[in-house]
Amino acid sequence: MSIAENLVRMAKVLYRTSPNCHGIHIQEPPDASMLAAKLEPVVIIVIILGYGAISVIISWLVRIYLREVFNQVVSQ
Repeated sequence: MSIAENLVRMAKVLYRTSPNCHGIHIQEPPDASMLAAKLEPVVIIVIILGYGAISVIISWLVRIYLREVFNQVVSQ
């Protein structure tokens, strides 16, 4: 089962059990497999962007650390 299918399944449970402002339960959402097929590329893109952001942050931290180490070595 893919990540998108799990997300859709959780959303369906919340969608079914949460009443709207009039206290009437919302009708059944569309089929999970159809929503999962639409959400799969979005989930993959979000994961890739997340890993990309983490790698950029780590590279910045390594560059700052190496610059500090280099400055200490040069100043001695």
